[in-house]
Amino acid sequence: GRASGNFSRSSEEIGKDFGMSDRNVRNYIRLTRLLPDLLDYVDDKKLQMGAAVELSSLSAEMQEIILEAYYQEGRFPKKVQAKKIREQSYFDLDWLLTVGMPEIKEDTLSISDSKLQKYFPEEFTKKDKEAVIIELLEAWYLEQQDRTQYKSI
Repeated sequence: GRASGNFSRSSEEIGKDFGMSDRNVRNYIRLTRLLPDLLDYVDDKKLQMGAAVELSSLSAEMQEIILEAYYQEGRFPKKVQAKKIREQSYFDLDWLLTVGMPEIKEDTLSISDSKLQKYFPEEFTKKDKEAVIIELLEAWYLEQQDRTQYKSI
């Protein structure tokens, strides 16, 4: 609303004033339902905004369990997990850690800088190196696609 006392403005009107969508405005409003500690973690970017919006509809008791899980495991649920958690009428810490937000392990590939250093100038950052590697892989991939198409003719 405005200081003039007009508190009946729509989220769309407020969004226009701040250069954001009405959905974003509604999400920010929903975040006010979070416990202060959870809101601090959103501000610190430790709790994803999408997950926080989902968790904002939980009772204070359920949000406390979310905090306890964070204190124990050092992680918050991702958005897709938070949706699943929101659908539960009740849960305890054990359910939350095992079913509600099982640890998601991503397959990763890492190559040490020592293996790469001879291929790049010293001033290249990790992002620079990654960009070159992706570019080379794209070229290699396209070459493989061409070879496959050529053999099938």
